[in-house]
Amino acid sequence: MFRTPERIERQAPTWNTHEAQSATGVLKAEAGLSLRDLNRLFLPRGFYEPVAPGTQFDDRLNQVDFRVTKTVRVNRFRIRGTADVYNLLNASNVINMNVTYGPSWKDAIQILSGRLLRVGAQFDF
Repeated sequence: MFRTPERIERQAPTWNTHEAQSATGVLKAEAGLSLRDLNRLFLPRGFYEPVAPGTQFDDRLNQVDFRVTKTVRVNRFRIRGTADVYNLLNASNVINMNVTYGPSWKDAIQILSGRLLRVGAQFDF
């Protein structure tokens, strides 16, 4: 395990490309390791990053909610009726996706829930 970029420059990895490919090919590194140092060490050995971190982003999540409230007074009682509509435009944005590189990479795991109507009343006396 490499601790800092300075240590990487001083100490070369002890395994070769074939051993890493036949195993898992996973590198565990602590914070502070730069992508420049990783690429300098592993690109010549045949390893590469399929996607550089910070270059691909999901679509923006847009959801419109709407609420109507009406209060009616009857003698000393107060009745407040409410109607809420969640996801009024029925958007279906992806909330969660598979981020593991492979055949199902970027497949949707969870999408925004469909339109929902909630009706309620509150009685105060």
